Amino acid sequence: MVNLINWKNEYSVGVDEIDAQHKKLLDMLNSLLQAIVEKKSKEGMEKVLEEMINYVDFHFKSEEKYTKPHPNFSEHRLEHWQFVKTTMEFQKKFGRNENISIQEIFEFLVNWLTNHIIGTDVRDFTYLRKNNLLKETP
Repeated sequence: MVNLINWKNEYSVGVDEIDAQHKKLLDMLNSLLQAIVEKKSKEGMEKVLEEMINYVDFHFKSEEKYTKPHPNFSEHRLEHWQFVKTTMEFQKKFGRNENISIQEIFEFLVNWLTNHIIGTDVRDFTYLRKNNLLKETP
């Protein structure tokens, strides 16, 4: 299996549940990459993409339970909403054979998720921990 994205310690937010979900998202990205490399059918790639979108929705809800006390919670939540909206638009375009490739979608997913995890997630979880606002089981 081709592994473009491997877990790095810098991705850790220090909460096992969220780190495990982030690892699963990276595994799903690797599955999508594998489908691309193996030139799976369009339907096969759409299935992997749909599973990932469904899991992202679950993950964002889990993460938001932890980050709700953060003063920038609404901005963090907006980032999540914009990601879901953009990803669903990409999915629709791909399904209708409109001007987008699965590689473009993959690159967007990789860039957005890794930047969001390293940036927003790590920053917000660090702030919550430093200010005793992080509940281990919300």
